[in-house]
Amino acid sequence: IARTIHTLSPMSARPLVTVNCAAIPANLLESELFGHVKGAFTGAVRRKIGQFELADGGTLFLDEIGELPLELQPKILRALQEGEITPVGAEAPLKVDVRLVTATNRELERMVTEGTFREDLYYRINVVPITLPPLRERTGDIGLLAQYFLQMQATRMGKKVEAFSRGAMERLTAYPWPGNVRELSNVVERAVALSSGPVIDAEVMLPEVPRATPKRPDAPTTGEMRVLGESALPGDGAPLLESGLPYKEAVDAFRRQYLRDVLARVGGNKSEAARIIGLQRPYLHKLIRELGVEDPE
Repeated sequence: IARTIHTLSPMSARPLVTVNCAAIPANLLESELFGHVKGAFTGAVRRKIGQFELADGGTLFLDEIGELPLELQPKILRALQEGEITPVGAEAPLKVDVRLVTATNRELERMVTEGTFREDLYYRINVVPITLPPLRERTGDIGLLAQYFLQMQATRMGKKVEAFSRGAMERLTAYPWPGNVRELSNVVERAVALSSGPVIDAEVMLPEVPRATPKRPDAPTTGEMRVLGESALPGDGAPLLESGLPYKEAVDAFRRQYLRDVLARVGGNKSEAARIIGLQRPYLHKLIRELGVEDPE
């Protein structure tokens, strides 16, 4: 979005400079943004041009501005209000003409209330706010982004992968994408890497679509299932653990019965069982084998 704003503006002939505020140590960020003169500190053997100066006449994109150290925020505010910066160790300020675009996934208003983000800087940068909805709320973008990432990764890996099958695209569209575009990019990269043909099928490491599983009236909640006792899990009413068992055997007996119950509740769907328990599916398979749990399938 920042690149699109820059490209469609009268400043498009000038640089677009991007700085990730979260990726640079706080003690180096001032020098990175404003530059420094030779001898300003130990190791400053030459003059460094800062990102504000590099973006002069163009756009400076500060990503993750919510991570900006509090002590540096007044200097950003001055650069925006006065149009000038002072490199570290310099005696005189430099004039700069920079259009600033910022991004954050944090709630800056709450940070202002908590005193971790300056109120005056917040209102200075909050001129034209753009709220980007999560990917699950703009499903029409998923297919376009997935195809873009597919072409990019196929070119990078030198593979002839051209499209998604209908089933694969349906799964991508139905998935809620808690990690948003970054998660989609990673999933497509993995699918391209593992694909053996020109079309990516739904089974090539694409995310499972969460499905609501009807709960039996007598089925306990996950919290209730943590309680040991005769009624902790549905069954024939027999005690969960026999008295006198050694500790390891008692633990294995509980794990075995617990897995049996969860698998029974979801009709043997291991993906759904893994989601409920909070395990990765391969590890669930390993537990089923090790504990000798009967496979409902």
